[in-house]
Amino acid sequence: MRWVFTVIAAMLLTSGCATLTETFEERFHCGSTRVYCGTRVDAVMISMATDKSAGVLRAFWPLAIMDLPLSLVADTLLLPYTAYLDSKAGESRPVGQRHAEETSKNTP
Repeated sequence: MRWVFTVIAAMLLTSGCATLTETFEERFHCGSTRVYCGTRVDAVMISMATDKSAGVLRAFWPLAIMDLPLSLVADTLLLPYTAYLDSKAGESRPVGQRHAEETSKNTP
């Protein structure tokens, strides 16, 4: 019974961890957008479970599996805020840089 409480406590402590760190940190790790960034970080952590070059990060995949559904919910709740942050960041870049980034995405 004590083991069940330990697992539940661990899940609650890690809930939305990736979402919170990726949404509210100045430097985020998801590329050019913060939308569903915590969920994407968890997915990458889970995919690294079989990658031998990942090193010590391979040990964190069980936490990422517990965090994934909670991050998905937190990312959905924070979607208006992250979309606002992305639009604000897009406005602060020069128009030429935005155009170059958009055209580079469309070219194969």
